[in-house]
Amino acid sequence: KEYSLQFQLPSRQPALCSLLGHLHAQAQAAVRHRATQPACSDDPHAPPRIEPKLLEATAQDTLRVSITRRDWLLQEKQQLQKEIEALQARMSVLEAKDQQLRREIEEQEQLLPWQGCDLTALVGGLSLGELQEVSKALRDTLALASQMPLCAEPPETVRSLQERIKSLNLSLKDITAKVCMSEKLSSTLRKKVNDIETQLPALLEAKMLAISGNHFSTAKELTEEIRSLTSEKEGLEGLLDKLRVLSSRNAQKLGSIKEDYSRLKRELDQGETAYEMSVKENALKYMALLEDKLRSCTCPLLRKVWGADLEACRLLIQSLQLQETGGTLSAEDERQTDDLEGAVYAATPAVSPRLHSEVERKTSLQAFEDWKAHLSPSLYFAGSEQKEESCVLSAELGEKCEAIDKKLLYLEDQLHTAIHSHDEDLIHILFILELQMVKETLQAMILQLQPAKEAGEREAAASCVTAGVQEAQA
Repeated sequence: KEYSLQFQLPSRQPALCSLLGHLHAQAQAAVRHRATQPACSDDPHAPPRIEPKLLEATAQDTLRVSITRRDWLLQEKQQLQKEIEALQARMSVLEAKDQQLRREIEEQEQLLPWQGCDLTALVGGLSLGELQEVSKALRDTLALASQMPLCAEPPETVRSLQERIKSLNLSLKDITAKVCMSEKLSSTLRKKVNDIETQLPALLEAKMLAISGNHFSTAKELTEEIRSLTSEKEGLEGLLDKLRVLSSRNAQKLGSIKEDYSRLKRELDQGETAYEMSVKENALKYMALLEDKLRSCTCPLLRKVWGADLEACRLLIQSLQLQETGGTLSAEDERQTDDLEGAVYAATPAVSPRLHSEVERKTSLQAFEDWKAHLSPSLYFAGSEQKEESCVLSAELGEKCEAIDKKLLYLEDQLHTAIHSHDEDLIHILFILELQMVKETLQAMILQLQPAKEAGEREAAASCVTAGVQEAQA
């Protein structure tokens, strides 16, 4: 709502402007009447007597002409409306003419309320020279005031540039979000690849130890797991390659949009500067004319109106100067922000994906081993301690379910975004990531449930044996 406050000269207000036009017509009529009458007084500066009936007759004639003109214009407008309904092909031409006729009708209707206003006393008290001066001053000021902007709204070219920049800004945000999402997905895939690369050497070493110890079934299971992880790693690397291509394409598109945005921004700045300079020049010209007229004006009404216009022009120039100062400050802030963003963007790739993976996240297998090592001593206790183990297990499973829920919601949001943008590669990658994440987490949860299940079976077997011994003793 940058242009919600409108600027308008007081003298250009519809009611006051029509009053000044009516005064101008009365002054011209008085000048013509004076010119046709012979001088009947020795004092040239003494205001001659004007017959009120003559001025009233002139006002009545002007009123009749205005009414006739208005009626004719209304008839023309109705005829044009019929032609617009009948000839849709000529719609643009006829609408332009219709707008012109509307403006003329409004101008004539604005003059009608003042036709009955009697300015005889005001005009009759002025000499011929003063009447000529007032008539000339009104003609000059009305002509120059019409060049002033009726509102602080930029021209059509500037508004068009603003709309194009707004559209580009939305595209810029959209493509930037895609680039950021691609970077996040690439980071997630790199973490998974790094985790697999970390697990493979340990599995290979365990396989060799199993073979050397003649544990061939264990070695076979480890071989299958190594083959599965290797296949998974190859699939993730393929997804990473697709993401790199997608990121490169989005980065090129982002650079092109940024260039267009910068070019349009420069054109907009130039257009706004030229428009403000034009407004400022017209305001200064009008102020100079008003100051000159105010020095020689003897009409109290005109002095008040022109004084208000002069003050309005001063405020307009002050507002333009404040806008220039604010624009300079905002441009400097924007430049500093761009420099800071560039520095952050340049420093971001320096972080090692492997180090980031080790710090941020543990694999499901590592989490399970930690939990198993923490939980294994308590498997040898009975009674209330086993209930505590069940509570711990339930809490652990609850936390993992919440983590699954959050990850699924995040991936679903990204998947919906990719579907709306019709990005098939991104949809495929997100779908595979979601399935893989759910699969890994469920496998870890199954592994966690197996020790508890085995402990429960052992407890049931022990209780059965104890019961059998007691029965035998009995």
